[in-house]
Amino acid sequence: MRNARRLLVAAALLVGAFSPSFPGMAQESTKASENWLLDAKDDTERFRRVQQMFGGFSAAMLVVAERYERTYDAVAEGNHELASYHWKKIREAMELGTLRRPGREANAQALFLKETWGATEKAIASKDNAKAKEWLLAARSACMACHMAEKVVFMNDQPLFRRTATFP
Repeated sequence: MRNARRLLVAAALLVGAFSPSFPGMAQESTKASENWLLDAKDDTERFRRVQQMFGGFSAAMLVVAERYERTYDAVAEGNHELASYHWKKIREAMELGTLRRPGREANAQALFLKETWGATEKAIASKDNAKAKEWLLAARSACMACHMAEKVVFMNDQPLFRRTATFP
């Protein structure tokens, strides 16, 4: 029985030694192509990959959160040009997000983009810091209301919203 086991192990090693997956032997590369988009088998696959890379509305919301925080800091420091720059980028990010996820557009428009965004933009452009702060806090509330309407209220329980509840 012991000899039979040794013979079986030896046979397995011999078979393995001549298989293409044995270390040192030629084998096909399993490394993913660096041309992940160009190497797609057809346009359908290529577009699927592009769509996957852009993500959904949550990808846009990461950009919006970052830009909101930078707008908040710029207003707090009285840098209205920087605040205006980031504020405009927020609108762009949200519009691209609704392009990718049209189901989110109604609340984004009604609760934020239609009125609050523009009023906040005007307040920042006025360079009246008290007015800019007031409207930026109103925009924060609009964001939180949208999260409630979209049934992602847990988004409101994060450091960004706690930190930006008032101005220093």
